[in-house]
Amino acid sequence: MAARPNCSAEACTSTTLFFAGAGNRGTDAVTVLVAVPLLVVCLVRTRRASVRWNLLLSGAVAWFLYVYLTMAVGSAFNQLFLVYVALFSIALWMLGLVITNLNVVRLAGQVHSLPRTGLAVLMLVSGVATAMIWLVPILGAACRGCAGTVGQLHHRGHHRD
Repeated sequence: MAARPNCSAEACTSTTLFFAGAGNRGTDAVTVLVAVPLLVVCLVRTRRASVRWNLLLSGAVAWFLYVYLTMAVGSAFNQLFLVYVALFSIALWMLGLVITNLNVVRLAGQVHSLPRTGLAVLMLVSGVATAMIWLVPILGAACRGCAGTVGQLHHRGHHRD
């Protein structure tokens, strides 16, 4: 008789929690070390009405929008929930302001001189890396024969009932 895979919550929790915790720590590091300084520099440089700095500002604000939406709806409920919602709301409002501040006519005149190849490579590499990151816990659970437990643990808030 073949041994049944261990698909209990305890068996899959440590891998799932490590993956979620490491991802959140990495996101926090990028936010503090890259996104916050970029946001500050973009806010200062945008005063010159530069199309380049306005586009960078919209990207920096979109980062905060994505991160804090993900934290508000994708993390287990915790003490920082209202902070995540507030930061998401501020980023959403700010992105609306940044987009309405873009000079579309001037941007249309400069589209032909914007870089393309480097951005295309970045997007391709980022997409492949993101797919690999998300597939690790899913394929790991599937290989152990307990594919349904990954999502169940996340939505239960990583706690035992």
